[in-house]
Amino acid sequence: MKTTLIQIGKNKDKFLKDKIEYYKKQIPNFEIIELKDSDKDKNEKAIIEKLSEFSDVFSIALSEEGKELSSKEFSDKISKLEQEYKNLVFCIAGPDGFNKPITFANECLSLSKMTFTHDMAQLFLVEQIYRAKEIKKGSKYHRV
Repeated sequence: MKTTLIQIGKNKDKFLKDKIEYYKKQIPNFEIIELKDSDKDKNEKAIIEKLSEFSDVFSIALSEEGKELSSKEFSDKISKLEQEYKNLVFCIAGPDGFNKPITFANECLSLSKMTFTHDMAQLFLVEQIYRAKEIKKGSKYHRV
């Protein structure tokens, strides 16, 4: 399965970019697509257009209204989706978020009830994708 992150806007923090790159390199078949930031409607339209380029896809939008999962639950979810789909695509909105309700994604996921910067949300998501893969492998990375 290929995993993709579509994000509105570019990551501007060098420290976070380096950490994201570190995890990205360790996740097989993982890609990050950064789309130009505009207004909320144009951002959502750009994501929908980019999603249409994928076949056999399950899409997950990150939103504070989304479902919260533990790292183990997230790992189980990704493992299940790997069996059912060729592509898993995560979507992070621009600074103004997504239109409500979010109708383009198969599911909404929340990283936390707290609000994070765009760059931090990207890092947290990429690290959790890496962690999910490590949990599935049974590695010592996840020690809970």
